[in-house]
Amino acid sequence: MYKSTHFNEDTQKWISSESKVLYDKMVQIEIEHNAQDGAIPITQEELSVKGLKARSGYVKGLGIRPSSSIRTGNGEYVTHLEGKVQEQAQKIQKQAEKIQEQAEGIEAANNKIDELALAKEEQGKTLASVMAFLKQQGFTG
Repeated sequence: MYKSTHFNEDTQKWISSESKVLYDKMVQIEIEHNAQDGAIPITQEELSVKGLKARSGYVKGLGIRPSSSIRTGNGEYVTHLEGKVQEQAQKIQKQAEKIQEQAEGIEAANNKIDELALAKEEQGKTLASVMAFLKQQGFTG
């Protein structure tokens, strides 16, 4: 995240020499953290706090922490975010179910259209057969 906001991909340059130093520091912190046995990958927020020093309500390099009525520590904040992720997953599941129902309805409608088209074709053949019979019998009207 930090690199995407402090490094210009077009010019291949950092916005300042300090930005490059801070980025390298964060990369080193992440490498050292992940080298520990059983290490859980460090979050962007934790990495910013360790590498850039946090200010109250603000994570340097990442901006203002999302506002919330809850004043919590990192563990509760993560739990809160996990709950939000779970809510979104449930919403996505419900939408997927609705889409499946709609797809089934469309399939049923398409099958009905096919049936009606076949019935119309049969009706046309029957009508043509009746007309041919009537002409054969001498009906001219």
